[in-house]
Amino acid sequence: ESSAGPVYMLRSSTDIEKEGKEWWPIFETLQKKLREASQGVWKDKMSTLRDPSSRAYIKKFFISVTEEEFSRGLLWVDGEHQRTQTLVFRRTIVDLASHTANAEAKKFIDVQGSAEDVEAQTLLGEQLTMVPACVETIVYAPIEWGPGIDPTNSAHAAYLRQFLDDFCRKLTESIRSGAEKLAVKVDTVVDEATHHLRFALVRAKKFTSTQSTRKVENMAKAYLTTSGGEDGNASDSNALVIHGRSGAGKTYLLSNIMGATLSRGGTGVVMMRFLGTTPLSSNVLALLTSVCQQLRRVYGKEEEIPSDFKELRTYFHRAVTEWATEEKPLTLFIDSVDQLDDSNAGRRLDWLPVTGLPPYVKLVVSTLPDYPEFRCQSILHDKLGEEAAKHMVEVETISEHEQVLKHLLQLMGRRVTQEQLQYISKIFEERKDTDAAGTPLWLTIVAYAVSSWPSYGHVPSFVIKPAVRDLITDLFDRLVSAHGEQLVRAALAYITLTKNGVSETELNHVLSLEDGVLADVYEWWVPPVRIVPPLLVTRLLTDLAPYLTRRGDGSGAELVSWYHRQFWEAAQAWLFEGHEGIRELRHAELADYFSGAWSGKDKPYQDTLKKCVQRPE
Repeated sequence: ESSAGPVYMLRSSTDIEKEGKEWWPIFETLQKKLREASQGVWKDKMSTLRDPSSRAYIKKFFISVTEEEFSRGLLWVDGEHQRTQTLVFRRTIVDLASHTANAEAKKFIDVQGSAEDVEAQTLLGEQLTMVPACVETIVYAPIEWGPGIDPTNSAHAAYLRQFLDDFCRKLTESIRSGAEKLAVKVDTVVDEATHHLRFALVRAKKFTSTQSTRKVENMAKAYLTTSGGEDGNASDSNALVIHGRSGAGKTYLLSNIMGATLSRGGTGVVMMRFLGTTPLSSNVLALLTSVCQQLRRVYGKEEEIPSDFKELRTYFHRAVTEWATEEKPLTLFIDSVDQLDDSNAGRRLDWLPVTGLPPYVKLVVSTLPDYPEFRCQSILHDKLGEEAAKHMVEVETISEHEQVLKHLLQLMGRRVTQEQLQYISKIFEERKDTDAAGTPLWLTIVAYAVSSWPSYGHVPSFVIKPAVRDLITDLFDRLVSAHGEQLVRAALAYITLTKNGVSETELNHVLSLEDGVLADVYEWWVPPVRIVPPLLVTRLLTDLAPYLTRRGDGSGAELVSWYHRQFWEAAQAWLFEGHEGIRELRHAELADYFSGAWSGKDKPYQDTLKKCVQRPE
């Protein structure tokens, strides 16, 4: 019932059994009723159950999970995909039906009671006939099961060797073919422009307009649709500056404004940069080089781009102020100028021409309020001078929180009951200005938390905190419960302390060097190789995905880092405040890893780990 639409979340079978009820009779009754209902709703679709090309929803109530996986991977893809990216290994074990009592044999044949499940075998036979003729199929000669798989049996050994060789050969060919298709020289100009465009369009799609955002939207529309120098609000030759607290939704708002600009069409150039989301947008030298490369290409200029920063700054100023024309105007969006590092005084913004722009150039910039380490908002205010009141607009706290929350839940295919919504609204109303509870960030964290609430559970025991910092801390605590304290604290520390982020592979490796994490993960024994199971790291990062950003490092790897400053600050406090020496320890562990201190040699286990676990004999 908490899903959007006529979808219900089933209760856990464990909960039902705790009430003293048997699950399987309930399961059989439920399955029967669902099948009967589906036949009533989709009477005309019953004939599609054995149609390999059909994706009719009714199939979900009749086919097995295995058949659905088979269909998604082999049948429901286009012909080219079937020819080049699918492969069938067809094996026949002739006497399995006479070994249904054997526990190992049951892994290869469906059994009902103590006999072969004839219906399941019939369905399997039908499924095999669905394999398209264009799919490469390797057929093996029939072989007897005998007493079981026996590598000492010469026939079994030869069969297994052939199968393994075929599998490795085909997998290697597939990997090599895929690598050859990807072995193209990346056009860094197109790659960078595409990243920022995709970044904007994804966020524009998720944006919902509210009363608190319309002031900015209207001001931006007036600015962008009026030629420079004309009378009107925010319509002359200066830039438009959008500012607001961390988590206020500036990036999503700017993405929506950019999307609206693109939808209006025209022959002009629309460029955007979301600073800090790629290596080429993280420092001012790389940023200006990247923007100039794109401008040089779209305006057909030949002059080379200088590498010296002072010359580059002059080149950028000329490109922005001189190349645009009435036939080909320029609109440039630069989000989060505060995200630049301090190399070449990037956050002093001397390089950014916010006044004296020509008639066919529009510049929209966003920034955080001033912090001790940067003063971007004040600098932009001083640059605009007397015009600041007309050219600076603040993103205000959300007033229509229910609308935004319902929108966020709808994007996840979820909703909450009226009782649950009233509980969330009560917390929202209790907020203080310093809590940031009225920001989209607060609502986003809340939405992800409550999306798992079942409708039958009423208001859960999880307490929603009105302060963003407390809400993030609660999230970290829930991650500890789900993934283990040592793993979570170490992983979050490495993400927080690395300057530009850390790749998932690097994170897995450095975690594997930490004995406390290994002791937490492996309760009884130490594996032959010092490694944290990669799936554990992937699961943790999946739970953190809404709050992380992934950006390339120029080598093909993706670096993971915090998307919001609020998370970085909350992680700093949660990880290090009151934990003397932990920051230094984590820095030392990162230094050892990236310096290669343990490259090519085994790191010995600490005594504390040896007491907790033992190597297998």
